Amino acid sequence: MRWCREAWLLSTLLLTSSGSPILGHGPVEPPPITVEGELVDLACYLAQGTRGEENAVCSSHHTSPNQPLALIADDGEIHVLYADHEGPYPYDRCRELAGRRARLTGVPAAGHGLCVLAVRKVTALDAAPEEPR
Repeated sequence: MRWCREAWLLSTLLLTSSGSPILGHGPVEPPPITVEGELVDLACYLAQGTRGEENAVCSSHHTSPNQPLALIADDGEIHVLYADHEGPYPYDRCRELAGRRARLTGVPAAGHGLCVLAVRKVTALDAAPEEPR
């Protein structure tokens, strides 16, 4: 996870050991990144290995919309996703696209052994599946 290591390094360089920002300028946000790949419901992917339409069907059966999502990037990296504080709509849109290809733009974050992406923009890269007649 190259971007994860870079996000960790940036946060390490910008914060003192006490967690206070260096030079008193406040927290510094890493620049957004854009990644393409397949959106998956992480619970379905990890438990059953589902991808594509199978992942979309599995995701639709959850009674809670709070299952975690991830993007399996074209390079094989798995980006765990969360709703950005600026607004949840892009993340919510990701849930609708489970099992489909998408382009995400977001802010990477790393800490406490976890690497995640705060979703700010999502674009579907494939056509919506046709509804059965």
